[in-house]
Amino acid sequence: MTLLVLMMAIGNASATASISISPESHTGLSPGETFSVDVDVNSGVDQLRAARIVLEYDSGAFEVIDIREGSLFVDKVLVAPGSGDDGGGMITYGFAGEDKIFTPGSGTLISIDFQVKDTSEGVYSIGFKEATLRDKNNEHLIGKATGSSVVVGDVTDDASTPLETIDLASQTKITSSSSSSSTSFVEPQLGYTYIFGFHPADYKTIERYGVVQNEESWSQNNLKLENELVTEFEGQYLFPQGKIVSIGSNSAGYLVVVFYEPLMVDQTEMDQIYGIIDRNAQDMDIGNVPVEFGEGTISEVSEQLQELIQRVQAMNEMELEDIMNNESSLYDPIVVATAGTLPQINTEKECWQWYFQDSYAISLNMSDEIDDYLQNGVLLSTGLSPDGYFEVKINEDTDANKKSLITDIYEVMNREATNVGVSEVPVVFKLGSPDEIEDGLMSTQEEASDEAQDTGNEAKATPGFGYLPGIVSLTLAYFMRSKT
Repeated sequence: MTLLVLMMAIGNASATASISISPESHTGLSPGETFSVDVDVNSGVDQLRAARIVLEYDSGAFEVIDIREGSLFVDKVLVAPGSGDDGGGMITYGFAGEDKIFTPGSGTLISIDFQVKDTSEGVYSIGFKEATLRDKNNEHLIGKATGSSVVVGDVTDDASTPLETIDLASQTKITSSSSSSSTSFVEPQLGYTYIFGFHPADYKTIERYGVVQNEESWSQNNLKLENELVTEFEGQYLFPQGKIVSIGSNSAGYLVVVFYEPLMVDQTEMDQIYGIIDRNAQDMDIGNVPVEFGEGTISEVSEQLQELIQRVQAMNEMELEDIMNNESSLYDPIVVATAGTLPQINTEKECWQWYFQDSYAISLNMSDEIDDYLQNGVLLSTGLSPDGYFEVKINEDTDANKKSLITDIYEVMNREATNVGVSEVPVVFKLGSPDEIEDGLMSTQEEASDEAQDTGNEAKATPGFGYLPGIVSLTLAYFMRSKT
């Protein structure tokens, strides 16, 4: 029995995954000399899908001459963007196998050639800041990553000092084999490809659904599914109407849906969107479709939302009716009435909620009644101002009683606003000439619509660039309604 337990313990120990630098040490090196190290990986008995390392070295003592990819992943491998040496003491590399059949892996991940700089004698370490191995299900493998030492000059290396070690999927360094492991996991650098939108710089995974597909046809089906979803999600789920800013896939075999982080997606929303994706996938005979939901911030989106926040907050520093005060900086001589209260907006989510959710719903719900006024020429246009209030332009030549007209129009707008949870919707009524409106507002509407359409096409053709049009123009494109 004792022998059996001992054999089992030895078997389990040998099955533990590991990453190590070989050889464990170099000694007696002089300035100008070169030396090489291998980063070796052993996944034990587990199948290996992906590996990622962040290696640290003393850039004052050593210079990287060359980095060569090893033979750990033999066929069809993706190298993570940004892999390489930063010249400042950090080497980052990520690999992911493209094949759907994964096997245990043992071999060299990368080989590195260093040159010793003209520096003082000493003992230097080459160790891991991060190290991650993933199995076929994209789960972390358990094990350790062990560094090496380099001795420059006639210095004795104390062999009793253990090599610097960290746990796989951890950023916590260990100085002895008895140290406890860390639970701070690091996502591997997988390859991401987008057909709509782009990858946020601070992207992080929220949740994964489904099971990675093994069929060879999955990559083609996935691309077809992505394109179908862009069409289906447009107008409700894609930004700015929705919270989704990117759709694509990653090298781990997941379809990827990215949300704009400040809009704070919840589990119910992810479940709903996954249901739509799963339904479309089942129409293609794909069951349990693998989907990764992630989130992140995008500077272009934030800048434009912040611009709108600043505009509405500047308006809030004054009263809406100041637009009619000829001593106010807001004074506009063509304004004949104001009603309601401007919303208090402090966050990007509140800004998005007002400009692209509530205002859109109000405009949509009142469209039938407002169209009657537009068609008979009483109103010239309605729209949402970038300053946060609705504008209604009344035909100055109309025979209708303007005071009664304003009361009736506001009653319609405020009723629809109340239905979406907004009280005292802010509205500014102006007088305008039909000739001016035809040339001015119509061209503005066409310009905004063209910009939105052109930018959307550009986004699909060039992910990550030019995806989001100016929100002010896009707001006009969504909300502007003109006499036709």
